[in-house]
Amino acid sequence: IYIDVTFDGVKKLYYFQGSDKEYIDLLAKRTKTKLFIDDVCTFEAENPTTNMWGKAVISFDKEGETKVWSYVEGFPTIENGTHVDGVKAGVTRAITQYLKQNNYVPKSAKFNVTGADIIDNIFMVVLLEMENPLYDAQTKNRLTSRDAFEFMSVNSYTYFLAWANTHRNEMDKLCKLAVLKAKAAFAAKEARDNTMNTVSVKNIVSSKLNFKNFTDCSGNNPKENEIYICEGLSASSALVG
Repeated sequence: IYIDVTFDGVKKLYYFQGSDKEYIDLLAKRTKTKLFIDDVCTFEAENPTTNMWGKAVISFDKEGETKVWSYVEGFPTIENGTHVDGVKAGVTRAITQYLKQNNYVPKSAKFNVTGADIIDNIFMVVLLEMENPLYDAQTKNRLTSRDAFEFMSVNSYTYFLAWANTHRNEMDKLCKLAVLKAKAAFAAKEARDNTMNTVSVKNIVSSKLNFKNFTDCSGNNPKENEIYICEGLSASSALVG
C-alpha cells in the first residue's frame, strides 16, 4: 500500500513496507475489528486508454459493519464515492454468482441469497488514480466520476471471482454467513408481516365496533361542513348528535 503525493511541486511517496495482508491486519487491530476470513483478496488494474489505475485490498469482518479506507490521487475520500461503490458492486456480483454455481441455497428455500447479504461485512482499502476526477464538493470528500464506478466494478468482479475459485475455504465461510444473514432477514420480515397483519385485523374489528361514534362529514359546500379535532372516544361521542 502506497500513496504518492505532489504538493507545491514536491513529490513524496508514503508507503507501508509490509504486505497487503499485514496492512489489513494492522487496520483491523487499530479499529478493534475481528476479521472473518484469514486471507485477503488483492487486485490491481490499469486502463492505458483512459489513464486510470486502481487497486483494492478486500477482507470481511464478523460484525457486519462496513469499514473502508479510500483514496483518489493520494488524497483520502472520507465519504468514499463511485470508486468504492464500484468495488462493492463487483464483489456483490461475484459472490452472487459463486453462491448459485455452488448450490449454497436449496431450491426449496423461501428466501433468496445474494452477495448483497454479505457486502455490509466488507473491510477494505481502495486506491484510484485517474485524470480529472469529479467530486461532490470542493472538499473532495466523495468521488462522483461515473468512469471510476465502471472501471472498479468490472475489475473487482473479475479478480474477486478468480480469487474465490482459488480460495474455497474462505468463500465457504462467506457463503454460509450470507445464507445465515439472508435466512435471519427473511424470518424477521415474516415476523413483522405477521405482526402487522394481526394488528390490521384487530384495527378493522375495533373500527367496526366504534363506527357509531362517527358520522359522515363529507360534502362539497364548505359553508355547510365543519371539522372538529378531538382526542379520545368520550370526546368524539359528545360531538355526535
